[in-house]
Amino acid sequence: MTHAYKTGIELEETLRDGTCLRSAVCEVTLYTNHLKDGYPEWHPAPDPFRGMLLLFIYREMTGDSYRTLETY
Repeated sequence: MTHAYKTGIELEETLRDGTCLRSAVCEVTLYTNHLKDGYPEWHPAPDPFRGMLLLFIYREMTGDSYRTLETY
């Protein structure tokens, strides 16, 4: 199984248990050992990689626009 598939299975099981989407996405195990942050070390203000990845997953699942998410 790929790491993304494992994450998807865990997320689906958490949602089926009745956990709200926001909590499920925040608590899911992300296998990031094989992922690289796009920012170089010298970048002045990089966003946290895990946070950006969680936001991307949440956005893909809900279909919300970035502008809508900005209000949260």
